[in-house]
Amino acid sequence: MAEPYVLTITSETDFDGTTPMNQSRGDFAQSGRMYSVTIEGPAGVIPADFFGLVSASAPKLVGVASDSHNPLNLALVKDSGSAVASRECITLSPQIQHVMMAGGDHLVVRTRNGGRVTLHLTVNALSERDHVELALRREHEPHLRHFRVRRSDGVGWSGAPGDDVLPATFTFDHETGILEFTTTLQGPLALETLYPRSNVASCYATVRFSGPGVGGSQIYVVDREQRRAVVVESALVEMAWSKVIYVTRDDLLLLNTPAPVDGAQIHTDIQLVEAPPRGRFVGRFDRSA
Repeated sequence: MAEPYVLTITSETDFDGTTPMNQSRGDFAQSGRMYSVTIEGPAGVIPADFFGLVSASAPKLVGVASDSHNPLNLALVKDSGSAVASRECITLSPQIQHVMMAGGDHLVVRTRNGGRVTLHLTVNALSERDHVELALRREHEPHLRHFRVRRSDGVGWSGAPGDDVLPATFTFDHETGILEFTTTLQGPLALETLYPRSNVASCYATVRFSGPGVGGSQIYVVDREQRRAVVVESALVEMAWSKVIYVTRDDLLLLNTPAPVDGAQIHTDIQLVEAPPRGRFVGRFDRSA
């Protein structure tokens, strides 16, 4: 891997996260592989070639830091064809954090300091060998999935363990990042409905209800084959997240709530994350010691 380019970019106003930065290499003051520039106009999107210093099509390892601990300051890696989704998002701070960028990716910077901001970058273009070595060292990070099931019939959840599994087709809301579904049916939810990856053996789940009337709500884990059930929450209050529930691929989640308050619907939020087998067994061992 060659020595990195080191860039210091100072903006007299906040980076807006939308305005392309059209500066070129010649606009920067240079000292060896260190480059610096001060920008007075709007700025927010750093091009894939980093102002002509590297090839736009090359994968890169980029270190990013700022001069502020403001938690509203963000840097996002986005490909040129996506208006919403980002590959990676970090909260800027004076500590250098590294992101991987594929060929053609842009670095989007959005700050909320209310004035002058300085951005510090280290940019390495990766050879094929560098890229492979870094890829092999980066572990898969399980993603959180957030679901919302709306009942539109003015009643609460009242299914039984023996009911048919609730059919559900979720639609992704790009603004909220939530998978949504509206139903009038009753019945337990299956893990493969919520997490359709065929190689996922189990998940951790947590549930929250919005809209039920007076009285606590219940959550059960149901064995699919014999339809035996165990209660994991017996009196969950509205808007409180449940304890974390371990759900295997063959389990069902059964919900029971009071009827909604007047003028409301029952909204059920479910968050899921894949449970790595090693972490699951280590956790059980620690609790048994």
